[in-house]
Amino acid sequence: MRSDDKGKRFDLIAPNLGSFSHGSPVYYRGFEAGRIVGFGLAEDNRSVDVQIFIDAPYDELVHTNSRFWNVSGIEVSLDADGMSVQTESLISIIEGGIAFDTPEDLVKAPTAEDGARFPLFENFEEVEESQFRVAERFILYFDGSVRGLSVGAPVEVRGVKVGEVVDVTVELNRETLDLRAPVLVSLEQGRLKSIGEQPRDTASYLQTLIDAGFRAQLQSGSLITGALLVSLDFYPDEPAVLVGGDDRYLEIPTIPSELEQLTASVSGVLDTLASLPLRELIEDMRTTVQSANAVISSPELRRSLASLDSSLAQMDDILGVVDEEAEPLLQSLRRTSDAAGEAAVQAEKTLASADSMIGENSQLRYDLAEMLAQLAEAARSIRVLTEYLEAHPEALISGKRGER
Repeated sequence: MRSDDKGKRFDLIAPNLGSFSHGSPVYYRGFEAGRIVGFGLAEDNRSVDVQIFIDAPYDELVHTNSRFWNVSGIEVSLDADGMSVQTESLISIIEGGIAFDTPEDLVKAPTAEDGARFPLFENFEEVEESQFRVAERFILYFDGSVRGLSVGAPVEVRGVKVGEVVDVTVELNRETLDLRAPVLVSLEQGRLKSIGEQPRDTASYLQTLIDAGFRAQLQSGSLITGALLVSLDFYPDEPAVLVGGDDRYLEIPTIPSELEQLTASVSGVLDTLASLPLRELIEDMRTTVQSANAVISSPELRRSLASLDSSLAQMDDILGVVDEEAEPLLQSLRRTSDAAGEAAVQAEKTLASADSMIGENSQLRYDLAEMLAQLAEAARSIRVLTEYLEAHPEALISGKRGER
């Protein structure tokens, strides 16, 4: 592979090297799309890491859910339809080779990034039969009973199986004398579809899920047999408690089972009831009932009730008398109201007549004006006469001077 080659490099994990060699071809539907550029033991020393390079534009055909399988040699199968012989090419028979394709899933997987890892299957039949076999192991720690949980029990996400229980045991902490039950589970990557960019670091991605509330819980798988299963889901309100007991596996925090939660709730109610002073409460209630009974049966209450009944009877009689006397009074008020209404009408007519007599253009108003003018003139003459007499009182005897 030259440094200027365009494409992407991917890692394939195989159980053994087989007949592969450096430069063995990689096919996509019969077309040579790339080649093997290296191989070696994987980190676990139990599998083989095969490096391949896919040339452009075939590298865009590799998605995160693509499948790779060995096409080395000749594949011969015998069934009811007869014998069939399959081989990718003559070169694959001699040098060995790998093929890949991408299945049609409900959710279209994104294009794989450079350096992505994939399992390498022995043949295409193994791809079809074990498409969910690629798995990672995680450890769970349960504090409560795991009775009913057995190896092979399903691990589910909202009812969909994504893995199974690999091992169940119990541990004793010698320092604290606490018992806990480690449960090793295997999660099959192909069963849990992931939308968006695929994480390259499982540990950091798992921590992101844990921070969002990803927890494991034991749930009933059968009411008849009492078998349990492991359910994975998001519980953001539940704290993440990690034990960290085994560094070989990534740990998923757990929460109490539904039965444990119900038991804890009932125990809490019982503890609350046990802490209550029930005897004192009962004695107080008995005393209260006795006091109420004494009050109800007392002669004073009976006399008070009899007096109240008599008072109510008297009040009823008074109301009856008032009702009889009220009718004549109401009739008198009605007559008074009618008379007042007629008086108002007459007053209105009188005012209208007065307005016509003393209105602005009426004769009476004109005559009154003339009379008032004459009275004013007479008053003026009288004032002049009075002033003259005050100055000349002798005029009453001798008359006005100059008039002889």
